[in-house]
Amino acid sequence: MPLPIGTTNYPAWRYSFGSAVRITQISFQLGIDGSGDIGYPYSLTASLYKDDPATGSPVATDTQTFSLPDPDPVTFTFPSLTLDTTSNFYIVVKYNRDPAGGEFIGDARSATITYSAIPALTPSIVQPRGGSIDVGTDTLFSWQSSGAGTQTKAELQWSSNGSTWQNLATISGNGQTWQSGGKVFPQGTTYWRIRLTSSYGVVSEWVQASFTTAYSPAVVTLT
Repeated sequence: MPLPIGTTNYPAWRYSFGSAVRITQISFQLGIDGSGDIGYPYSLTASLYKDDPATGSPVATDTQTFSLPDPDPVTFTFPSLTLDTTSNFYIVVKYNRDPAGGEFIGDARSATITYSAIPALTPSIVQPRGGSIDVGTDTLFSWQSSGAGTQTKAELQWSSNGSTWQNLATISGNGQTWQSGGKVFPQGTTYWRIRLTSSYGVVSEWVQASFTTAYSPAVVTLT
């Protein structure tokens, strides 16, 4: 059943990978043999659409017109298209008989898609990383990231034994520091870890570090 794309209805093939991908090429097997009333088409217009994250509606990203070979397939190559973990993309195909023959709607036996997975961001811990921190100190946590896309969320957790974890903070956006705000960690070794979500919706692995917390000796002034 045709999917409504923009102001016209043409058959559309919808694809969703369930993960973030970078698409580089599509090859159509068209299923047109030149027989019947339609006759062999003169050209093909292939349009690529993807979901607009702001509206949820498909928007065009690329359109190309081909003079059709006999036999097909037709290869549709375009600038690299990236999709996040939830986006669909759509292929809309329109056939033209000849310059004066008008348009008709065709079908496709198959479409071969060449793509690669978009990796997660890689978080790297700046501080605290080793060393000793006063139990009463307002601790600054900071990190950096590298890889595809930008950071949209950071999740921090802490542990007193390195195996049982408690939530510490969740930061929305691309901020890469967090102040503990008077959080008191137990004396001894404290472990903390972080993972990031990218603008493509890909969640990284946890990255872990540790530091030692200790009480500073009290200073007594005798008068």
